[in-house]
Amino acid sequence: MKYIFDRVGIDASAGNMLRVPNDDYENFPDPAIHRGGFYYDTEEDRMYYSNGIIWTQVGSGSVTSVNASASGALSVTGGPIVTTGVLNINWTGTSDYLVQGDGTLILKTSIIPVVSPSALTKIDDTNVTLALGGSPASALLQNVSLTLGWNGVLSTTRGGTGLGSLGTANQLLRVNTGATALEYFTPNWTSNTGTVTSIAMSVPPAFTITGSPITTSGTLALGITAGYIIPTTTQVGYWNTISQPNGQITYGNGIGITSNPNLTFDVATYRLSIGVLTGAGTHSLNVGINNTTS
Repeated sequence: MKYIFDRVGIDASAGNMLRVPNDDYENFPDPAIHRGGFYYDTEEDRMYYSNGIIWTQVGSGSVTSVNASASGALSVTGGPIVTTGVLNINWTGTSDYLVQGDGTLILKTSIIPVVSPSALTKIDDTNVTLALGGSPASALLQNVSLTLGWNGVLSTTRGGTGLGSLGTANQLLRVNTGATALEYFTPNWTSNTGTVTSIAMSVPPAFTITGSPITTSGTLALGITAGYIIPTTTQVGYWNTISQPNGQITYGNGIGITSNPNLTFDVATYRLSIGVLTGAGTHSLNVGINNTTS
């Protein structure tokens, strides 16, 4: 069976399907009638094309020899092909080689210099530090250093004030009324303003006070009341050390108070005794005071 394919179109009656019209022929039809058409011989499994003059077999012929060549960086295997086959292009070098412009191989180390690793270093700022991770001692091709510096204003969320300038004298720092930032302010009590209405002082009887009360400005003067004294520390020390034997009479010695066993007073008999030391013995002179009533 032989078929002729003259044209291709859309058949609306077949749901707009692609339709290839064909006719059955037992022999080759007139090529002039089917110019531009194809003729398929199912018995010989061959396709022919009409140029309007003759029918020419499509895809006819045979391979006699196919081969390929490549540069020094590549090689070809599988050739020549005389019937069917595959030509294989292969890489002849290794990972240590590069391909030059003329197609030849060259070692990478001959054109790419070997560079010794260099260090990445840092210089910290007073308030800013940087930690270098990885292997900074051999991280670079050339030496590089990072110098850190302070820039901008440190916000309150990072421990700063969020202020870029210093306030004036006697100003203080506080949170603003919106509780959103810090601000400088001048309190009214730093100017020493205010009015004195009354300041007085009361003292014990041994002291006097003058100038009280103060209603605007002034001085409170403290004094000692007549008949009172304030002993010195030394004088208080003498009084604190007085502890005389029973019956001895105390008297002043110019710097304090003392007593003597030769000067006694008998409270029971109201007798004053004055002892005089002469020679090897002790002699007493007794002066009596009669305890009489009138």
